[in-house]
Amino acid sequence: MPSPLRNMKKLKPLNISFILLIVFATTVSVHAQDKATETYEICVYGGSSAGVIAAYTAKKMGKTVILIEPGNRLGGLTSGGLGQTDIGNKYAVYGVSVDFYRRIGKAYTMDSHSCQRLVVDGRVKNEGNVQIGGFDAYPISYRSVIPKAAECKNLLVPVCLSASHIAYGSIRMEPAFMVLGQPSAVAASIAIDRKKTVQEIDFNQLKNKLKSNPYADNRIPDIRVDNEDTKIIVVKGSWSKGKRGGYGPTFLSDSTATKGEKSVRFTPVINKAGNYHI
Repeated sequence: MPSPLRNMKKLKPLNISFILLIVFATTVSVHAQDKATETYEICVYGGSSAGVIAAYTAKKMGKTVILIEPGNRLGGLTSGGLGQTDIGNKYAVYGVSVDFYRRIGKAYTMDSHSCQRLVVDGRVKNEGNVQIGGFDAYPISYRSVIPKAAECKNLLVPVCLSASHIAYGSIRMEPAFMVLGQPSAVAASIAIDRKKTVQEIDFNQLKNKLKSNPYADNRIPDIRVDNEDTKIIVVKGSWSKGKRGGYGPTFLSDSTATKGEKSVRFTPVINKAGNYHI
């Protein structure tokens, strides 16, 4: 097996204060023939979709960052062409990842393939195939991407995170990796600025930064309106509620079986005036 460090000889010596995705916060030196040394605050090891988003976010937040991919491909399955085959819950994708998917028009869903085939009573059956969809967007704990403080204090791992096999069958999709890469980069930036470990940072600060600046460039955040938010909608008439084929956890559809005046009025909370696209 070729060494993952086979291309390192091409790099200058590096001083790295933080690695993400591996994301570190100690000084790391990579020695090469060139005597010059370059210093980076954040090193992202692994050019997967999560790695690319993490590096992109860290750079937008003003940090010096280097992205190291030991192989010959950058961007994971997302840049490899996989996209149209898996259309899932777009409601679960947010932040910088939304920017990307708006431009290519693709999203993903859960997908866990068979691990082996067995012959049972003369018939071939797949084992391990889990392709259950239709569930709502769900949160992923920050604790699942950081190790215990006693093990490592400057590392975030948004791809090989702590999860059960079934949970990882959904988390492992490219959009989820991208969504996890962004907060990992933000957490690394906070840790550097506050001179704290990744376990010690204020989670509320991380949460508020992601909410108030989801694109990492201070653009006005999206305003989402949803029929599940009963505080901002007024429904008149009879509507059917569906769960599959719409945007978000549920959606309202007009049933032709009922007549009369029907309307749904959304009144979103707009915190900042500006021009918005609908």
